[in-house]
Amino acid sequence: MNKRIGVIIARPYYTVNRPQICGILKECYRHGDSAYVFSINEEFYYEQALPQAWNILHAVDFERLDGVVYVPYSIARDETKQKILEHLRTRCHCPVVMISTDPEPYPTVWFDERALIEAVTSHLIAEHGCRDILCLTGPAQMQTSASRAQGWRDALEKAGIPVSEERLVYGDFWINAPKLLANELADGTRPMPEAIVCGNDRMALTLCDALEESGIRVPEDVLVTGFDGIIEAELHNPSITTCVPDWEQLGTIAMQKLYCLMEATGPEAIQTAGYRLLLGESCGHQRQRSQQESLKYNMLESRYLDTAIHSIKLSDDNITDLMNSIYNATYFYASTNYPEYAQFSCCLCSDWNQTAFSQGSARYRTRGYSEEMLLMQRFGTGKPFPLTRMVPEEMDSDVPSVTYFVPLYFHDRCFGYTLLRLDGIADSYDIYYLKFCVEIGSALAFFCLQNEYRSFAYRSLIQGSRDALTGLYLFDRSLSMCEEMASAAQLYGETLYLLVLHLGGLQQVEDAQNRMEKDRLLLAFSDILVRNCRGREQVFLAEEGTFYLLGSGVQPQERTETLRARIAEEFRTGNIPHQEIVWLTSAVRLMEPAGLTDFSEIPEMLRQMADTLKNTQQPTYQEKKHRVRLTALRQEIYAHPERAWTAEQCAGRLCMSQSYFFKIYRNCFGTSCSQDIQRSKIAYAKKLLLQTDMILQDIADRCGYDYSHFMRLFKKEVGMTPTAYRKGAAV
Repeated sequence: MNKRIGVIIARPYYTVNRPQICGILKECYRHGDSAYVFSINEEFYYEQALPQAWNILHAVDFERLDGVVYVPYSIARDETKQKILEHLRTRCHCPVVMISTDPEPYPTVWFDERALIEAVTSHLIAEHGCRDILCLTGPAQMQTSASRAQGWRDALEKAGIPVSEERLVYGDFWINAPKLLANELADGTRPMPEAIVCGNDRMALTLCDALEESGIRVPEDVLVTGFDGIIEAELHNPSITTCVPDWEQLGTIAMQKLYCLMEATGPEAIQTAGYRLLLGESCGHQRQRSQQESLKYNMLESRYLDTAIHSIKLSDDNITDLMNSIYNATYFYASTNYPEYAQFSCCLCSDWNQTAFSQGSARYRTRGYSEEMLLMQRFGTGKPFPLTRMVPEEMDSDVPSVTYFVPLYFHDRCFGYTLLRLDGIADSYDIYYLKFCVEIGSALAFFCLQNEYRSFAYRSLIQGSRDALTGLYLFDRSLSMCEEMASAAQLYGETLYLLVLHLGGLQQVEDAQNRMEKDRLLLAFSDILVRNCRGREQVFLAEEGTFYLLGSGVQPQERTETLRARIAEEFRTGNIPHQEIVWLTSAVRLMEPAGLTDFSEIPEMLRQMADTLKNTQQPTYQEKKHRVRLTALRQEIYAHPERAWTAEQCAGRLCMSQSYFFKIYRNCFGTSCSQDIQRSKIAYAKKLLLQTDMILQDIADRCGYDYSHFMRLFKKEVGMTPTAYRKGAAV
C-alpha cells in the first residue's frame, strides 16, 4: 500500500504556498504515494474565529500517516504556531520536516534568503545605478530579519558602497512599519534614499501606497523592491519588483529530506532552492503580468459571480436541498480544471445542527470533531464513519492522489470539514475552492439559524397553546395536532379512540376550601393522565375539569378499557386532594379514520360527550352527605389491610343498611367495598413478598385468607403466582 504524507499549511492558495504543495505532491507521486493536506485557515484580525485556525488538526490521526511536512512559515500568529507544534509533539510519532527558518524542534529546509536579498539589491545597484539604498527588514529578534539584512550588506560591500547602519530599519513584516517609514520620509525625519529594499512583498505594497498618499511617487522619486513574489505584487499599481524563490523546488527538497528520515537512508544531499527576479514598475520596468493571466483572473471572478452560489445556498430551507446545491456547485469550485480526476465530499459532525436553544453550557460545537462523522450525501442523508479514519471509505484510494482537508466553520462554530481528492494532480488548489468552503460554512450557519428561529417560533406557539397551570395542550388551540393524529391513524391503519374525562365537584372544592386547593386537585389529576399515556396518545384540556385523551392503535377496545381502569384506580387510591367532594366520569368513542370525512366532526363529537357527562351520574344529596365518612373508611381499609374487614361490618360501622351502604359506596368510588378490601389485601401481600422472607402460608394468614384461596386469588388479580412475583421482582 502506498504511503500517506500529511502536509500542515496555512492558506494553501497563496502564491508562495501553492507551489510548495505542488513540489511536495510531485515528489510524492514520483514515489507512488499520496498526501493529505490540512488547510489552516487563519484569520489574523478576527479573534473569535482564531480557535478554528488549527481546529482541522483534530481530524488528523497521526497513526495513519507515514510522515509530515509542516510549513510554519505560512502561519502569521505565533500563538497558532505554538499550538500546532504542541499538537505535533504530543500526538505525532512519525518523522516531521518543517519548511521554516527556525531550526527547531524538527529538521528544516529553507532557501538562502541572504543570497536572494543580495540579488535584488545588486539589481538596483547594477541596473539603476543606486548607491543610497535603505533596507526595511523584519523584527530585530528574528533570524530571518537578520539574514535578509545581511544580504543587503553583502550587495553593498561587493559594489564598494559604504554600509550605513542608519539605512537599516527593523520593521514587522506587516503593514505598520512601512506606514511609519513613509511618514518619516515625507516629513523629513529620515533622509530620502534612492531606493528601498523591503524584506517582503507585503511591506513593499504598503510602503508604495503610503508614499503615494504622502505625495512621494514610486518609481519617479524613489525605487521600491519586495521579496517573496505574492500575487498582489503583480496586480498592484505600480507592480512590485521582487525576488521570487523557487517555492516548488523548496517543497521538493522538503519531501526528499522527509523520505530520507522515513527510510533511514542517512544524510540527504545538500540542495539549495533557486530564484528569479520578477521586474515590475516599482523600479522603472514594465509590468510583467501576462495578458493570459489577466484574462484568466477576470474569467474566474466573473464565473464566481455568475454562479450566485451565496444566494442559492441561503435559499435552501431543508438539508436535502442544501446538499443538492452544494454538490451541484462542485463542477466549478472543486473540479474546474480536472473534472475527471476530482472527488468532493462534505463531512459533518454528528451534532453539526445543534441549536442555540439546546440545554447545557455548550450550545454548539466550537472545538474538535465528533467521534463519529457523517458523510453528507447529495440527497441529504448522512453516512456515518469514524473520525479515526479521517476520510470515509468512498474517498480511500491506492492511486497516488492528494486529499485536501478544509475546515467548515462560521465565527467560532465548528461544523466539520470538506474533502477534495484529486488523483495524480499536483498544481490543484486555488482560492476559489476556499471561497466555496467558506460559502458552505455560511450556508450551514444560516440553515442552523433558520432552524433555531423555527424552533423558537414553534415553542412560542406551543407555549401559547398550553394551560399555564397543568402544562396540558389547550384543545381549542391545538386542533392541528389532533388533525395530525387522525392522519397518522389513517396512515398506519389504526383505529382512533376518543376518551373524555370529567371531574365533577370542582366548584364545591373552591367553595369549601379555596382556589389554590382546586388547582392542587387539577394538577394531581393531570399528572395521572399524562403518566398513563403511551405511544400515539395525547391529553388535552378542554375546559376546567374536562379532559380529552386522543390516541390510536390496533386494539382500541382493550386499550381504552385498560386506560379507564388505571385512571379510575389511581384516582380512587392515589393522593388526590378532596376525594370526599369530587367525582370522576368518563366516556369513550372509537372511530375509523378512513370513514372520517371532515376533521371538524371530532371536536364537535368530543363536546357532545363532555356535555353528556356533566349532566349525568352526579352524586345525590345523600351520597354527598355521606362521602366524607365513606372516604375516611376507605382510606382506613387501605391503611390497615391486615384487619379482618368485611363489607357487612363496614356497613354496620357507619350505621347503614347493607343494601344502602353497598349502593352509595359504589356510586361514590365506582367499585364495591368488597373489591376495595380484596385489593388492599393483595397490595399488602405484594409488599410482604417483596420486603420480607415470610413463607407463603404466613403471608396468606396475615392477609386473612386460607392458603389455597390466597393462591387462587393472587394469581387471578396479579396474573402470576406469589412465588413467580417474588422471583420476578428479585430479577
